Order: sequence, then structure tokens, then C-alpha cells
Amino acid sequence: DNGHLNQMVNNLTDENKRLLAENEALKSVVHPTTSVVGFEIGRDVILATNRPVILSIANEMISNKDLKVVLTGYADANTGSDKRNMELSVARAEVVKKALVDLGVDANRVTVDGKGATVQPFNENDANRVVVSVVSK
Repeated sequence: DNGHLNQMVNNLTDENKRLLAENEALKSVVHPTTSVVGFEIGRDVILATNRPVILSIANEMISNKDLKVVLTGYADANTGSDKRNMELSVARAEVVKKALVDLGVDANRVTVDGKGATVQPFNENDANRVVVSVVSK
């Protein structure tokens, strides 16, 4: 319900509030339905504070059965080997896919890709540690 969602958003840390604000800004610049899910450095665990982004993607996909999502994982170039960063970027995308499937999205509508630390999508200081979700028909 919206009350619970609002309470979750109000409890976000400053860093996650910043990531959510960046997500909203990116929607208008990159693609109307691009979303960003942030992760801690070197980890593939979605923080509970990212749940509103995941819920939004799942709700959009459930409401629009013809939509598909491409999840592209990234890693931080300043930590880990190239091999580890590639594995981590794929693992992050897979974690987001699992979360979407757990919320009722058909797994066949979700494509996973990992870029490791080879590409810095938005901001080299943090966005290379996110999964970018592009919803398309």
C-alpha cells in the first residue's frame, strides 16, 4: 500500500535518497522508463531502501504485458579484478531479475547483461555500481 511505501521512502539513507533522485533525473534524460538500483561497493545485495524502484519496475511490467526489461549490471573500476567485476556485474543484474520474478514478472521478459567495470554509464563515482533497467516493447 502507498502508506507503507511512503514510510519506506522516508526511512531511506541520504545516499539512497540521492540514488533515487538520480534515478528520477535519468528517467527524463536517458529513457522515460530507465531506473537505477544502487548496490554497496563489491556486493550484489539489494538494499531494502531500493525496494521502491524494484516495485515500480515490477508494477509497470505487470500492468503492461508487452513490456520487456533489460538489466545491465556494472561494477566499480577501482575495486576488484576485471574477472571479479564482470562476475559481480552479472550477479547484480541476476539479483534484480530474481526480485522482479519474485514479484510476479515473467522471467522470459527479463534479459540480463553485465558490463563489469568496462563501461561507466552515468557518473564514474557511483553509477558504475548500479544496475540500469531499461523497459522497452
